Amino acid sequence: MFIRWAVIGSTGMIGKKAVTDGIMKANGCKLVAVQGLFEHETAPLGEKWGVPWFTSPEDMLDKVDCDAVYIGSPQNVHLEHCKLAAKRGKHVFCEKPLGLNGSEVREMVDVCKENRIRLGTGFNLRFNSIHQKARELITGGAIGKVVSARCQYGQNYPPDPKAFRQVLENAGGGSMVDMGNHAMDLVEFVTGKCFNGVMAVTHNVIYKYGVEDSCGALLEFKGGGFAYIDTYYCVPLGILRNDLEVNGSSGILYTVDSLRGMTTGGKLVVIAADNKKQEYEFDGVDMYRKEVEAFASAVLAEKEPPCGGLDGLHSQRLLDAIYKSAKTGMKVEVPYENI
Repeated sequence: MFIRWAVIGSTGMIGKKAVTDGIMKANGCKLVAVQGLFEHETAPLGEKWGVPWFTSPEDMLDKVDCDAVYIGSPQNVHLEHCKLAAKRGKHVFCEKPLGLNGSEVREMVDVCKENRIRLGTGFNLRFNSIHQKARELITGGAIGKVVSARCQYGQNYPPDPKAFRQVLENAGGGSMVDMGNHAMDLVEFVTGKCFNGVMAVTHNVIYKYGVEDSCGALLEFKGGGFAYIDTYYCVPLGILRNDLEVNGSSGILYTVDSLRGMTTGGKLVVIAADNKKQEYEFDGVDMYRKEVEAFASAVLAEKEPPCGGLDGLHSQRLLDAIYKSAKTGMKVEVPYENI
């Protein structure tokens, strides 16, 4: 058996260069149609992949027989596109963030539940083999009890009139929405802990567009401990460290080159209390292919995806809290139990 995929928003950077390619490579998956807003961009992609192409998502979903939809459109239309798919009985795998705010994402979760279809969230960094190894080691006690973590993820993103990510109404935020929520999810994934409170600052240090070009967030772990996330739209990718570090009661763990955009791989270093060092380095299977295969396997097994809609809702509530904290200057609580 296999899952037939249709793609909404196939001309976006992630949809065009990463996820659609992952669908083409994935076991048990078949690409059957693509959709993009403009004919001159979408038609070449349909021809390249040998599938029908559309400029209207409704038209595609009404004419093409598919089992699942990947949504790679801007987040201000994620809810609309999720409803289109869910009400037609199509499983939904949506790029992060799932929406513009927690209310939208709650509605996405509910409409998928009502129509008995699966909702997945595209946190691809969970499927980088280096990060999965980090989770395995931390779970196994390699660094003792987790005390704190730090994750940096950013790039340079100069003003571009065509960039929806620089428009608040379309994106919901800037560097934290685009890259920082990846970092938050990654920290929770590798540590097995969840955040339930945050204090944050956002700024436009270099670029004066309508979303922040830099953000720093101090997040509290439920049960004790904390993490610091710093994310940028105003520092060149080539000079940012863009790495993950976890500090434990009997050791530390950090990555090198594991957060380089769409590239899978990197190096993992573990240092024990006696200064004994272990290093792991490998490329691994393409993380976009792995996340697609994981979602498809869950659909076929009629199980919840490993990165599901509630994960996306929790992430969105953290984003909402970050922007509230930045605006008020206060710590904001984020109750995970109520999702």
